[in-house]
Amino acid sequence: GMLFVETSSLKEDVKGFPKTAQVMVTYVLPRGPGQEAKFAPLAAISAINKKAVGSAQGFREAISEMEIGKTYEVSGYIPIKTAKGLAFKKASTKITPTTYG
Repeated sequence: GMLFVETSSLKEDVKGFPKTAQVMVTYVLPRGPGQEAKFAPLAAISAINKKAVGSAQGFREAISEMEIGKTYEVSGYIPIKTAKGLAFKKASTKITPTTYG
């Protein structure tokens, strides 16, 4: 999509993944809007502009409705490495979709 991130709803194998988030980032295109907005693999996405995205499919549908050049707020959790493994910290970021190239 226009954010150039790939997502998955399969998160059961990530210990401690936030229960309120239904979407996990699996890939971020280098130098794309997703990377500029500090998306990273294992980040959890729960909402866009405060509207819940219930699955990777729901996330794809939400970004397909985004307008190029308009800024959106994406809420969720970012992974933090700790001595005990991964922890997730609540976070949000702004992202502006672009066309590729």
